[in-house]
Amino acid sequence: MRVLLIGPSPFLLTRNGRIHSQLIEKLTKDGHHVESVVWHHDVGYFLPNEIGKHFFNENILHPFLGQKGELPVFSFEIMKESQPSVVVSIGDYEDTDFLWSIKSIYPHLFKWIAIIPSSADVVSEKNRLALSYADLIVVTSRKAKKAFESVKTNTEYVPYGADRDIFFPLDKLPSELNVINMGKNAQMSNIPAFIKSVVESNVSGSLHTNIDDGGDYDIRCLINRYNGSKNIRIPEKYISVREGLCSDMMNSLYNEHHAVVDCSLQSPTALTMLEAMATGCIPIGMDFGAAGEILNLMPAEFRFSVPFETFLGPKEEEHAIISSKELSDTLRNIKQTHLSNLGWIEEARKMSVNISKNFSKEKFLKNISESVSEIVKSEHCVAIDVY
Repeated sequence: MRVLLIGPSPFLLTRNGRIHSQLIEKLTKDGHHVESVVWHHDVGYFLPNEIGKHFFNENILHPFLGQKGELPVFSFEIMKESQPSVVVSIGDYEDTDFLWSIKSIYPHLFKWIAIIPSSADVVSEKNRLALSYADLIVVTSRKAKKAFESVKTNTEYVPYGADRDIFFPLDKLPSELNVINMGKNAQMSNIPAFIKSVVESNVSGSLHTNIDDGGDYDIRCLINRYNGSKNIRIPEKYISVREGLCSDMMNSLYNEHHAVVDCSLQSPTALTMLEAMATGCIPIGMDFGAAGEILNLMPAEFRFSVPFETFLGPKEEEHAIISSKELSDTLRNIKQTHLSNLGWIEEARKMSVNISKNFSKEKFLKNISESVSEIVKSEHCVAIDVY
C-alpha cells in the first residue's frame, strides 16, 4: 500500500520528529511504500543525493521550503505524484488540518489518519469542521480524547512511550541527589522554573536542552542570574534539534539522576519523563496533561505532584504554570528523605520503571500500522476520483 506521511522532518530530535522517523521504519517494515512531505527540514544540513533527492533511510522525503500558506498546494502536488491510499499527518491540528481542503473535494481519494500529540482540554471551534474530514484521529492523552469528541469523528487514545531497547537502568547513581530536566529551549518548557527551584532547594540539577540553537531563553544568562553555576549543569557537547547525543549517551545521562522534573506548560506525551522513568528516575511534575496521567499511576508515597496555576494560552487551550516555590520544597523534601532512608529511593526507582511500561512505543506504532491497513478495508464503495 502507498502511504504518504506529512509532518516535521524525521531527522529532528523532537517528539514529533521521532514519531515520524519511527513510523517510516515501521510502515516500511510492514511492506508499505512510504514517502513523506516534511517541514522544518534543513536542506543545507541534511544534504540531498547526487540528483537532488532527499531520503530518510531509503524512503523519499519531499521538503517543503515555502511559506506556511503554500503547504496545501505543495502537498497536493506530491499526492498527485505518489498516489497514496492513506495519508498520515503528524503534529498539532493547526499544522495539519489543511488536508480537509483536499479531502472535501476528493472525499474517496485517500484515507486520512491524523496523529495529534495533545493534552488539550478543548479543540478550537474554528478547527472542528476541518478535523471532521479525518477518517481517524489518534491522540496521546485521555484528556485530549475527551476534548476531540467535539469533532464528531472516530478518535482513539493511543499512549506513546519510551523505546525500552534504548532506555533502561544501569545502576550507576551517584550518592548526591541529582535531578534532570529535558526540554526544548522554548517558553512552553518553562526552563526558568527548573533553574530557580534547583538553586533554591540546593540540589544538583542537569538541564538538557538544545542550547546550541536559537531559543526563547539565554540559558547561561538565567543560570548566572539565579547564581546557579554550582547547582546547574548544562550540556558540554553540541546539542541541537538536528544533532545531539547518541542513544547510549542519552541512556547514561538519565541513569546519572535520581529524578526527572517536567515543568512544561502543556505536555502532550511527557515522553522525556517516560524515558527517564524507564531508567529509574522518579517523576516530578504537575497533575496536568499527559504528565499528570503518568504521575497519578505512581503510589501515593512516590507521587510528587507540584501545585500549579492555569491560564488560557494559544488556541484558547488551558496551560499550567508550576509553582517554583512548591517545586523547591518538593526537591528539598526528596533530598532529606533520600539522605535519611536510602532504601526508599531504590523502591521508588523500581516503581518508576514499572509504571513506564504502561506506555509503549511498540504498541503505538503497531496500532498505527494496523489502522493504516484496516482503514482502507472499511471503504465499501467504488472510488472514481482521480488526481
